[in-house]
Amino acid sequence: MKSFKPDVVVHLAWLVDWRDSNQHPYKHFYTDLVGTLNVLHVSMLHKVKRFIFMNSSQSFGSICAVFEEDTFKPENVYAHAKVCAVHMIEQYMQYKSLPATIFTSWEVFGEGAPEQTIVRRLVRLALKDEPIPLFCEGKQIFDLK
Repeated sequence: MKSFKPDVVVHLAWLVDWRDSNQHPYKHFYTDLVGTLNVLHVSMLHKVKRFIFMNSSQSFGSICAVFEEDTFKPENVYAHAKVCAVHMIEQYMQYKSLPATIFTSWEVFGEGAPEQTIVRRLVRLALKDEPIPLFCEGKQIFDLK
């Protein structure tokens, strides 16, 4: 990061197989949380303007709709690790003044994720320098109610 000097760090790295997380909790907690701590620490040292983290809907359990005031109810190791990461980031925000944004997604991507996720499709198009379609004129709503 010394030579690159990013303004923003977007932390999306995570082991995505929640079933495997229950069978191998040490691997998942260690990889995901130590990885997050390393990215947080380096972001703070290099004074990035914004740290962005993607939380998971699994942090809230199996409820259908999530609202701003809802509390975490993780049901597996994957979700517990996400909640721990959120708390670590909040501590860096409060005690180290790291500007951070945490958003929650229902879409996972990465190794072990389903092949046909929207993120994978968009990345493939971008890598081929093909147009990225905009569906519903950007007015769609994802509502699980």
